[in-house]
Amino acid sequence: MYALGWILTLFVRDSPLTFAVRVWDLFLAYGWSTFFSVALAVLYKARRQLMKTSNFETAMLTLKEIVTLFKREKIIK
Repeated sequence: MYALGWILTLFVRDSPLTFAVRVWDLFLAYGWSTFFSVALAVLYKARRQLMKTSNFETAMLTLKEIVTLFKREKIIK
């Protein structure tokens, strides 16, 4: 369910502008496969924090917070 917000807004809603611009750039150049790769990379980077959560609401808050901390260079190479 949370990924739906990422899909509908292509990371613009919850992420820093530099990260969102890079995602859009890759999306326009390479299509949906790149977008889903970025989404999986975000989940991979957040895996330790997500495993520590005890319920769905906490996991969703963790995802929202973790995306705001990402720098484009750390996720997108």
